Amino acid sequence: MSENAPVPVKKEVKKPDRYARARQQIKAVVIEFSKETDRACVIIAAARVDYLLSQILTKYLIPCTGSQDDLLDSDRALGTFSARIHAVFRLGLIDAEFARALHLLRKMRNAFAHEAATANLEQPSHRDRVREIIAPLLSFEAFEDFKDKVIKNKSGIAADFCTGVSIMISRLEGLLEDIKSIIQKTVFGYVPPMWTVSKKT
Repeated sequence: MSENAPVPVKKEVKKPDRYARARQQIKAVVIEFSKETDRACVIIAAARVDYLLSQILTKYLIPCTGSQDDLLDSDRALGTFSARIHAVFRLGLIDAEFARALHLLRKMRNAFAHEAATANLEQPSHRDRVREIIAPLLSFEAFEDFKDKVIKNKSGIAADFCTGVSIMISRLEGLLEDIKSIIQKTVFGYVPPMWTVSKKT
């Protein structure tokens, strides 16, 4: 090759964006929030969070081989919003602060589900819970930046709620993307490994 020959430039290969789906999901949730009443926002947010917790547990735990999941179906041990929050926390997948925020959202969902359609986030009990949900985020400038850039059609306490739960959903979407199935090198069987078959059964 001549000394003056141009050096071929390698084209950069773009890596697939692992979080593209998560970003699309959060964008869809934010758009939905913008069109809804306070009551609908709470119920939609809680339903999305509950679904994500279910998906996280399904992906993390040993797969169910039957048509029905004897652990995660609605009438089973991990079939409720509360149980799923406890399970994800006790498995070490989220911290205590995150679990507490999720439980506050669950309590708000329960309250709104039983209240009149005119219930709103300005009511004292709901406003107090929103403040508790966002409390861990308030010392970060990114919270206000996120609210200003993303939650454009809400104001006041409704904007705070939508920002807090949008971040909550975003974090769970990220966990769902990152999590790997539980792996244990040694699986303990019922029959001790040193036993040998002595007769046909």
